[in-house]
Amino acid sequence: MESSGGVLQYVLQDGMVYVDCAQRNLMKPIGFMFSQYWFEIAVEHYVWDALGDESVCLMLVAQNSYNFFLFGQPIFQAYYTVHDLSKSTITFAPLDGMTSKVPVFADIPSEILLAAEPPTFWEQYG
Repeated sequence: MESSGGVLQYVLQDGMVYVDCAQRNLMKPIGFMFSQYWFEIAVEHYVWDALGDESVCLMLVAQNSYNFFLFGQPIFQAYYTVHDLSKSTITFAPLDGMTSKVPVFADIPSEILLAAEPPTFWEQYG
């Protein structure tokens, strides 16, 4: 998995995506909207040094057969969370000393942008 001309090289195995840790600089933050707030997950929060030696990294956002992503660990590495079951709410705040941005309130997009063929994750974020 060595870098090739600035193009991210990866291996997909058993639904997990592995990359050369030296290629993290080719990756971008992931942005998503949750309950009218835009969140940004930095690369250091969704790419993990799998062997602890900076050789092989694992993306912490994995494919599945459902129509959603699970962001558990990347969210908890970037934000304090308070789960209030009595109000059915989750509150987020950036962790002290981290690069996480404060979630930004925004209108829910009124249009869905469709591509003839949706871009792959790597075309979008790689």
